[in-house]
Formats: sequence, C-alpha cells, structure tokens
Amino acid sequence: MLSLFSSFESENKTSFGEAFKTYNGGTFQSKYYVSSSSNKLITIKNVDDKGFNTESVSFLDDEHADKRFLLNAGDIVLTMTGNIGRSGIVDETNCYLNQRVLKLDCDSKSYLLAYLIKYKNEIIQLGKGTAQLNLSLEDLKQLAVKNTISDIKEFKRYDSIFESLINTKLIIKKAKEIKQILLSKYF
Repeated sequence: MLSLFSSFESENKTSFGEAFKTYNGGTFQSKYYVSSSSNKLITIKNVDDKGFNTESVSFLDDEHADKRFLLNAGDIVLTMTGNIGRSGIVDETNCYLNQRVLKLDCDSKSYLLAYLIKYKNEIIQLGKGTAQLNLSLEDLKQLAVKNTISDIKEFKRYDSIFESLINTKLIIKKAKEIKQILLSKYF
C-alpha cells in the first residue's frame, strides 16, 4: 500500500489540518479507574511500535465512560506525548480515547494510514520538549500533504485494502481468544 501511496502523491498540496479530521481524547481522572471493566481507556502506552494494543490497559467505571470518546473498530489513533508519532488501528470494542492520543479520520482510511506510516519521522520531528516530547496539534495541522482533498477522495477506491486489514486483525484477535479458551479448558 505504501508504494501505491507514494506513486499517488503529486505536486498539488494541502495541509494535514485540511486533509484530516482530528479528535482529542477526554480527561479521565484516575479516581474513576477500576480493576476490571469492559471499558478500556486507551492512553499513549496502548499505541506502541507494533500499533494498537490493550495489553496493559486501564479500565473505567461505567458511570464515567463518556460515550463522546468511544472508539470504533477501524479508527486510527496517533500518540501526541512521549513516543510521539506512533499510530495504530483500533481493533476492539469498548475503547475510550484518553487525552494526548488523537483519533484521526479522512475521506480515505487507506490514504490516512499510508500517510502516517510514510511521514512518521516528519511527525516525530515536530515534537518539542526536553524531558518528554510533545506534539502540538497546531504544528501537526501545518504539515504538508502532497495531494488535494479531491485526490484523497479519489484514493478511497483503495480502501478495500484497509478493510481487508481490519478484517484480518479482527479474525486474528478472535482466533487468539478461542485458543486461550481451549487451552484453559484442556490444560
């Protein structure tokens, strides 16, 4: 997909802020964390070099799981603090977006994902801070995108690649769950 994306780029440009929609996460106080719940809070630790994961997730109580920050399978997230520029594709339900993690969207999810992969280093270079890097949303919105909005809409014809990726991730996750159930049943 990356080579397809690179060949699609042109001299026509727009900005990240015009091409992609950004959604900030919520501020969830730690006093609302519980030891176990179906409500998973997605923080910067849940987007690593391998992408999205919930291995060390915190949980929210039902009362404070704000639906405005509920993520859907297929949503793309980006870290804004610490190891900035890491992106991932949400592949679970009941995940809530925390502050300093952005949800991104555009007319073509394949285009967005390919852009984040190809320009990860440029995004990282926007980080500021000495103890911990922070990515400014305003700086991110100024980053160049080498296509127009109509070009990006045209790239949507390749979104079946993205859909296949999501479906594959969901199948693998389900297979792992079944494996764990079977192992616990027989051993």
